[in-house]
Amino acid sequence: MPFSQRAYSEPRQSFEEKIISKCICDVMEGVILLDRFPKAQVDISVQVIQDDGSALALALTAASVALVNANIEIKDLVVGMALRFLDNSNVLVDPTAQEEYGDFSKYSGGAGF
Repeated sequence: MPFSQRAYSEPRQSFEEKIISKCICDVMEGVILLDRFPKAQVDISVQVIQDDGSALALALTAASVALVNANIEIKDLVVGMALRFLDNSNVLVDPTAQEEYGDFSKYSGGAGF
């Protein structure tokens, strides 16, 4: 089993990876000032080395910081955040992979609101 994923995957994008790519693309298209770059193409590449949960939130934040570092004008800095709603009153902030994908039907911890 590769260290960066729960299971082996083919070199092609999986369905989950396509959804994550689409989310990142939609968010970044919303913050980049596209009228300042009429004939330019901006490629954002995210490589997840190890996923211990909240990978999409971290990828969004990293992509936003990379755009700032590349001096690409954006409307605002994007900060991703992952939440796992357990029930009506319990929420996990920044869940681990086990907390994000696990079964917590009997879990009673978390931050109450």
